[in-house]
Amino acid sequence: MIIIIYILSHRAPSTEKNTMSTAVITGASSGIGAVYARRLSARGHDLVLVARATQRMAALAAELRKTHGITVEILTADLTDAAQLQMVANRLRSGSPVEVLVSKQFHIPG
Repeated sequence: MIIIIYILSHRAPSTEKNTMSTAVITGASSGIGAVYARRLSARGHDLVLVARATQRMAALAAELRKTHGITVEILTADLTDAAQLQMVANRLRSGSPVEVLVSKQFHIPG
């Protein structure tokens, strides 16, 4: 497995609620994706969680909202499905600007 982290901006997260940065995390329902969700939320990032396991993401989102007072959006998607991948891509284009992308759903053909 390869973990890729894209920092799309060098701006530090603000402590003001209206200017917090947003991080998108794929595979966020468990494992290292959930670890990154906890760490980034503790630093003040709002989150967009992407995974197939809606119930686990919902539980994690509730925990992070309560603990850190952040905004968490859940996108249930299997990124191996083209239509679901397109739905996530559309969200990235149209929602709040994304400054951090953590993706563990990366595959190098070979």
